[in-house]
Amino acid sequence: MSSYPNPMFKNYLKTAFRSLWKQKGYSLINLLGLAIGMAACLIILIYIVNELSYDKFHHEHENVYRTAFDGEFSGDFFNVAVSSGGITGVIMEDFPEVIAVTRIVSGGEKTLLSYEDKNIYENNIYFVDSMFLGIFDFPLLEGDPKTALREPNSVVLSESIARKFFEKGSAVGKTIRLNNEREVKITGILEDPPANTHLDFNILASFHTLGESAVNNYEDWGSLNLYTYIRTLPGTDPEELTSRFPDFLLRHIPFLSKTDKIKFRMYLQPVASIHLHSNLMAEMSPNSDINYIYVFGAIAVIILIIACINFMNLTTARSVNRAREVGIRKVAGAYRSSLIGQFIGESVILSFLAMIIALLLVEITLPLFNQLTSLELGLGVLTSWQIPLALLVLVVFVGIVAGSYPAFYLSSFQPVKVVKGDLYRGKKRSILRNTLVVIQFTISVILLISTVFVFYQMDYFKSKRLGYDEENVLVLPLRGENTMNRFNTMKQELEQIPGIRMVGSSTSVPTKGLNGIGYQPEGIPEDAPWIIYTIYGDFDLIDALGMNIIEGRGYEGSSPADSNSILINETLKKKLGWEDPVGRTIYGFGGDTNEVLKVIGILEDYHFKSLHEPVEPAMIRISNEEPEFIVIRTLPGNLESSLGSVEEVWESHEQTFPFDYFFLDQELDNQYQSEQKMSRLFIYFTILAVFIACLGLLGLASFSAEQRTKEIGIRKVLGASPGLLSIIMVRDFIRWVLIANIIAWPLAWWFIRDWLDNFSYRISIMQFSWVFIVASLVSIVIAILTVLVQAIRISMANPVEALKYE
Repeated sequence: MSSYPNPMFKNYLKTAFRSLWKQKGYSLINLLGLAIGMAACLIILIYIVNELSYDKFHHEHENVYRTAFDGEFSGDFFNVAVSSGGITGVIMEDFPEVIAVTRIVSGGEKTLLSYEDKNIYENNIYFVDSMFLGIFDFPLLEGDPKTALREPNSVVLSESIARKFFEKGSAVGKTIRLNNEREVKITGILEDPPANTHLDFNILASFHTLGESAVNNYEDWGSLNLYTYIRTLPGTDPEELTSRFPDFLLRHIPFLSKTDKIKFRMYLQPVASIHLHSNLMAEMSPNSDINYIYVFGAIAVIILIIACINFMNLTTARSVNRAREVGIRKVAGAYRSSLIGQFIGESVILSFLAMIIALLLVEITLPLFNQLTSLELGLGVLTSWQIPLALLVLVVFVGIVAGSYPAFYLSSFQPVKVVKGDLYRGKKRSILRNTLVVIQFTISVILLISTVFVFYQMDYFKSKRLGYDEENVLVLPLRGENTMNRFNTMKQELEQIPGIRMVGSSTSVPTKGLNGIGYQPEGIPEDAPWIIYTIYGDFDLIDALGMNIIEGRGYEGSSPADSNSILINETLKKKLGWEDPVGRTIYGFGGDTNEVLKVIGILEDYHFKSLHEPVEPAMIRISNEEPEFIVIRTLPGNLESSLGSVEEVWESHEQTFPFDYFFLDQELDNQYQSEQKMSRLFIYFTILAVFIACLGLLGLASFSAEQRTKEIGIRKVLGASPGLLSIIMVRDFIRWVLIANIIAWPLAWWFIRDWLDNFSYRISIMQFSWVFIVASLVSIVIAILTVLVQAIRISMANPVEALKYE
């Protein structure tokens, strides 16, 4: 008895492969559909696992938090990733459960590193306290993590940066220069930080390397200007700890108790949640969004569902060819349970083969996915024991789900009916297949409509008027005191270059953020100062950026009378509520009469930050500070050709800092790289989902044509043309696609409306309502072409051969 199952299993296995081989075309469609669906799911799974892994490699990451602030400043609400530098010195004393704390000040996008005759710009230097390497697990290859960042003027370099300067031997103990301002000693070499961290740095410098004056400024309790991270004792309740923060702030920021116009609230962000759940003002670097995980996870499930539907459709449709087999097995005494096991087993085998092909497809396509996303994903993420187990469960799950209905359907055949040949009378057998076709194309149409709206929303970002002209603008960052002090001379020489139209200077340019400063508009109570975002520029900045004055006037030459004049934007005008703001006064913080600013004009709202964020109340005033950027507007077509001459002027005045620049329009495009990459992925996965749906429709149409071979032969003998026969076959499928479109429209509308609500500036659904019609037409045309291929083939066949069929 013990040997009985073995030959039975062999027989089932042999039958399964024989059935697959006998109908190679349908089996191949089934296999490819499942494999492509699984491959898409695997790629998305790798992406999701990587996104969810951010900053979880740190030891006890669940006890590491960033302090963030939100609150209200005279009616303006804020929520920022930065905090007060004063926290660091007292938080461990006030809260015993806090066992480590570090401040982080970002050194900006580019820092000049110099060693002997080598000068290299490097991105992302962090000035940190000595506890940084105790809070975060960034292993040192050389040096002691406890002391490496203790002394002023000490730095730790990543391995890749160190090798640029010191190809051989140890770099520890060597001295390099930062921005040619100070010499620093290399005290450690750091293993290159992994990609799955929101802390994007290459160089760590001790906090006191900033200098005593800068350190004192950063310790001002009233300013939110740096990042603070803490580590707590295991088991600490973050909510209980947060509940004691209000008293903590009142003790150290006394002015909070003197006015109800200014409110600060300090709270904690788990370090592992920042990448996906934090999109605050002044983030260290652009984060992702948990909604991307939900969207791509849903796409993965949708693609897999479509692939499973294909399998169920084709297997059920092919059941006629196995009806006699089932009947004979039942007459021979086979139980229904054994038949169900046989057909589900066949489905699991096919699912397993599809998974093998899917892994090969992932290996081939993953480099393209990495190129699209700028990630460095690999199959290595699948090596942990949980992932192979999940894949095995997925194989079995897909096999059971995809094969369940065919198994129960086939095993229900009654031998008597099989013998009589009346098993397939009527149309009830096609109800499920038609329902599944409707589901497939409903999903496909929703994805098609959504994809077009994603594309137009991204295009809207590119085409929206920004309040300035970003074309033909070259920006030079000023880093050394020499160029800052000699700006006026450089400006005169730059204006002599043919092709250059205007040269201005500024403390800020679009994409580089704005500084919020406290001011006292006339008529506003002294205890309720406003935060107004301020740009300091010279008299030519407005023209250099191509900004638009819609009321009043701009700056007239270099008139000293305009030195205390300001231009405000439309948003600030609306907030002030002044009917005629020209000539009105805005005072410095606290009503400082030594800083009296007169409004001379209103600027069209300008977007210096991303279009994800609304325009803030802002002003432009004549600079009383050293400029940080030179803004050069060229004549159309002269932007790149003027670069050589601009570089010559730069090098004649600045030998310390290499020439560096960026084009403003390209920098603006970089702001939306993440959205553009995600939209491209969305488009590709949508195309894939539609392709899989069409693959199933092709198989179903092919089988339907095969089943109607004799009917079509008779119609041809009676005079039906190939065109009429094709129309008859196409008509049966197209009505289900039309029903799918009717269902898809309201669902797509709801999804798109919900997605667009995430943007401060967005397109209107009604404006692009035609997309629904076009997407429906596209789905119908795709379905017609897919079915038509098989319809024409069968309608052109010799009717004599058709009448011999069966």
